[in-house]
Amino acid sequence: MRRLALLLLGCSLGAATVAPANASPVSPNLQWEVPAPALLPFSVGHPATNWPKCHVSDIHARAHTLKSTYGVLGVVRLRGHRCLIRVTAPIAALLDANRHALPLAIRTAAAKNRGDNPRGGGATSAISWGFAWSGSWCGAPAVYVRVGLGGGRHLRVPLAGGGPTCTNDKSSPAVVRGSYGAPGEAVQAAPSQWSSLSAQLHVEPAVAGSTLRGLSVTLANGAPEAISLDPCPHYAIKIGSTHAAAIPDGSPGKTLGGCPGTETVVPGYGSTTIQLDPVGFNRKDFGPAGTNVTVTFAIAGLAPSAVQTRLS
Repeated sequence: MRRLALLLLGCSLGAATVAPANASPVSPNLQWEVPAPALLPFSVGHPATNWPKCHVSDIHARAHTLKSTYGVLGVVRLRGHRCLIRVTAPIAALLDANRHALPLAIRTAAAKNRGDNPRGGGATSAISWGFAWSGSWCGAPAVYVRVGLGGGRHLRVPLAGGGPTCTNDKSSPAVVRGSYGAPGEAVQAAPSQWSSLSAQLHVEPAVAGSTLRGLSVTLANGAPEAISLDPCPHYAIKIGSTHAAAIPDGSPGKTLGGCPGTETVVPGYGSTTIQLDPVGFNRKDFGPAGTNVTVTFAIAGLAPSAVQTRLS
């Protein structure tokens, strides 16, 4: 029999935490957040339009940065006028007012840090790219972002918001490309600092009914420095059973909850436990009472955590 898996996407690890009344939002817009990893395969169709490929003059573009715990986060937004933009275009450089490239390393985040947006290989009339600029920067201000459009074409996008602070930090400044998506989708990458974190999912030992309750995840920090979950991470939960006769039709997932008003901090060599929202599922598809069910939790940048429970 084929394996059944139900995937659910959650907006933030801290969805069940209570924020102080005077707290300011960490992520006022989804595009400053990190998409969840893909725990199930899925596909997205190409646009149902015969619009032509965009010329540079057809594209309206803007970019903005926002201060974060580890430097600044950036978003580049491109919108074509009745034309299609290839979504494989990378951020190529940051430019000063004279349109000279700043001496910054430009890298692509590791695949496990980028989360997942199902838009690769196609084309769209509107796209956003995320990036992060870390390290001390004491040089000329960045005024433009240069974006490659393929075929040797480049687009120079005005940039507002500034760069990282000039400090005594000796780390080399770098720009790391994040993910990409449609307007309003999360497009940031998980910071490299999150590599010090590990996740352990907790579930009830038995499930009575068709809702998983009492879900929580403990994040443990193996480094001496505190780790901030900034930008805000989306999470994914997958429920699987080997007793199912078929994979269900329809969408493989939905979004759980919303992002918190304050960031979560995991202390150095410490841990933080976060309550997660209940998860409903179609019980009849997962087998009779006594069936073992595997529940998997994942956020970008961390290895997934899988545990078993039993249908009662």
